[in-house]
Amino acid sequence: MATNRDDDAFDVLIAEARADRPGPDLMARVLADAAEVQAAQTGPRVAATARQSWLAGALGAVGGWGAASGIVAAGVMGLAVGFYAPDEIDLWLGGDTLSFGETGYAITPDLGELWTEGDDV
Repeated sequence: MATNRDDDAFDVLIAEARADRPGPDLMARVLADAAEVQAAQTGPRVAATARQSWLAGALGAVGGWGAASGIVAAGVMGLAVGFYAPDEIDLWLGGDTLSFGETGYAITPDLGELWTEGDDV
């Protein structure tokens, strides 16, 4: 089996990196600094979260004002489509959405022609 010299050099480099580990004094200092920063961050943040209003909590849960406005817009559009008949919406949009007629999308047949052949249902 042939080996690639670049792969061999990479394996040597990885072996050297595994052998070179930080000393225990450096690890102790890094972990002590991390514990100090973590202790400073958790105290005030918990108190601020407890004072939030229900609206701020709900907005934070869905992703902020941008996500909430998208949810509201989708809800309003759903109510509008549900309230008005699909024919009304088709009329507002120029009649190109439901008919697939000559004016808009002539790539599919009229759905009524699929089940009525020779004027029988």
